[in-house]
Amino acid sequence: MEILETIRTTSSRILFGSTSTDLLSLQKSPSAITIGILGAAAIAPAALINPAKTIPDILVYAVAARSFERAEEYAKTHGIPKVHSNYEDLINDPKIDAVYIPLPNAFHVKEVLACIKANKHVLCEKPLGANMAECRLVLEELKIHPSVHVVEAFHYRTHPAALLFQDLLANPSNYSIPKVKKITKAVIKLMTPFPVYGKDDIRYNHNLGGGCMMHYGCYAINVARKLVFKSEPINVISAVAKIAASDPNIDEVMEFQLEFPGGGIADIQISFVGPAITALSHAIAYVGVSAISEDLATNSGPSPDLEFTYKNFFMPSLWNSVYVKNIKTGKTLLSESKLQGDAKMPTFWHQLKYFTKLVQGSATTEDKSALTFIEDSLENMKTIDLVYAKAGMKPRVGLMA
Repeated sequence: MEILETIRTTSSRILFGSTSTDLLSLQKSPSAITIGILGAAAIAPAALINPAKTIPDILVYAVAARSFERAEEYAKTHGIPKVHSNYEDLINDPKIDAVYIPLPNAFHVKEVLACIKANKHVLCEKPLGANMAECRLVLEELKIHPSVHVVEAFHYRTHPAALLFQDLLANPSNYSIPKVKKITKAVIKLMTPFPVYGKDDIRYNHNLGGGCMMHYGCYAINVARKLVFKSEPINVISAVAKIAASDPNIDEVMEFQLEFPGGGIADIQISFVGPAITALSHAIAYVGVSAISEDLATNSGPSPDLEFTYKNFFMPSLWNSVYVKNIKTGKTLLSESKLQGDAKMPTFWHQLKYFTKLVQGSATTEDKSALTFIEDSLENMKTIDLVYAKAGMKPRVGLMA
């Protein structure tokens, strides 16, 4: 039992970063935005508190939790100036510009709606809602408050390695690689290499919006939609779930296939209980894309001749590998690891930089393209619901729908 707990603690540190408070703290800008946290969540130090310490334009100003005592202890541990006795008071605090929501999935939309009504910008952990019907409520509320920004926290998209991989597929000629005529297949894997989460974890709680599709599937679908095919799936070809022994409503593993316009296929495997640690290079977070190029000199048939690979898209600041290979000749056309300069910083840091610029009104069109807004969230959630249906499971149920 002691060994298992050590493994869980260590792996969580690897996946989500250190929660130490000894990081360099910069002098904050006079125009820094202020952000509050709903919940004394374990993810918040890595996703918000620690990155904010090295970004002068954002200040983690307040926290509220289920109990005031818990919030007080959390604030003391992480150096947060203000403690609120409940979520409502934090959301309505006039000194707060934005709210970070790391609550269990089933509670997301309820608090997102409250933030929008209070004209507070939102950075919400993924998935945005428990199901598509809930996400539609957010869309409708944003129509009433068009100046409010709601961002779903797909942090992986903001790292330089992800931006490079995306550009390689979209503009390969910029890298002396033949132009892509058609993407035929994407293989996407995201899993933990051993059981990290205990059966009492919220990810195994159906009432809280748990399930592997909700935790990992949302990422894998987003990779397929936004990084690879740049379009929406037209069909869920198949979906097979391995059900958790602790709860018949929880998917512990899901393997599914999505069809995209033009016939491209995304073959996706996600798991809470992945293969051994020795399989890290392919198992943890992997995307491999097969494509047919327009280089007729090397490819006159319908079979793919290019292979684009991005290893470790989930935590690339630790290590990553992006390469392109000519399948028919075996020649490597590009091989790169993005680990220099800002690329050494965690994905959460990059996400927070983009979000801060968005709230300040200085985000460019390119900056915004790395973030996930409501229309994108809706499409992602729609696919999650459809995969559950194909697997013979029901969508998750939230507080609002």
